[in-house]
Amino acid sequence: MLHDDSEDKDEKKKNETIVLDIGTGYVKAGIMNDSKPEKVFPNMVANDGKYVGKEAFEMVGKKVYPMTKGEIKNWSAMTQVITYTLKESLKTAGKVMYTNQPFFPKHYMDFIAKMLFEEDLGITAFSSGERQQMALKFYGKETGLVVQSGHGKTSVVPIIEGKVDYKNIHTSFLAG
Repeated sequence: MLHDDSEDKDEKKKNETIVLDIGTGYVKAGIMNDSKPEKVFPNMVANDGKYVGKEAFEMVGKKVYPMTKGEIKNWSAMTQVITYTLKESLKTAGKVMYTNQPFFPKHYMDFIAKMLFEEDLGITAFSSGERQQMALKFYGKETGLVVQSGHGKTSVVPIIEGKVDYKNIHTSFLAG
């Protein structure tokens, strides 16, 4: 009997942690500890959610952006983007690590966690962390200054001994 390597890859993927980094301009998603995201596409929906990401970008007509300057403004569109990312783009489920910005409102995180479990996406565990802190840890550092410039804002985040120094974060809406 022949052994199908794709089944092994699918099974391995189910046991890995999915990292979702959803910014104002782009969604970046992949498997934790990979050197780069597996999928990167525009954070937008079109035609009442029929198209998401690159397909939405290429559509003529009304486009909806779930986020503006790092804040979720359209919850329905955000749900569509997350569902698309897991079911259609990555085609996997399991544990999810959601990255966020410092000062990301707790009710946003509560909504995302609730949605992940209620939308029947096969999520088995959920965690979140600040993307700047996670980026520094990825490089094996506990202390550093992380500068992130996204679609809607630029943040300078000091991290000391693994903890974000919230009092000294600087944010500017010069970005993109």
